[in-house]
Amino acid sequence: MGRRAGTTAGRAATAPPERPAEGAAAPAQAVSARKALALGAGIDLLNPKTGLFYVAVLPQVIPHDVPVLRSTLLFAGVDSLVAASLACAISDQMILTGSRRTPQP
Repeated sequence: MGRRAGTTAGRAATAPPERPAEGAAAPAQAVSARKALALGAGIDLLNPKTGLFYVAVLPQVIPHDVPVLRSTLLFAGVDSLVAASLACAISDQMILTGSRRTPQP
């Protein structure tokens, strides 16, 4: 990627929207915030990589002299807090800038 990618991306952003051809599928509708949150949560909870990450990392960071359940819950709570604060910061920034993504067809 270089200068050409940046200039073609700039032209694509300023070009007028193309009209769909006859018989083509209609453009995607904007998704409500609640539906997007539910979809994202469902994908995140069903993602096996999250569980594999915890199984791979937890044995390395749990001290030997403390209960495993308490350490695991503490680690998961801190991780969730960091992820939630990052998601809130990103969504606040998107709201402030007025950017909203819609699904592409």
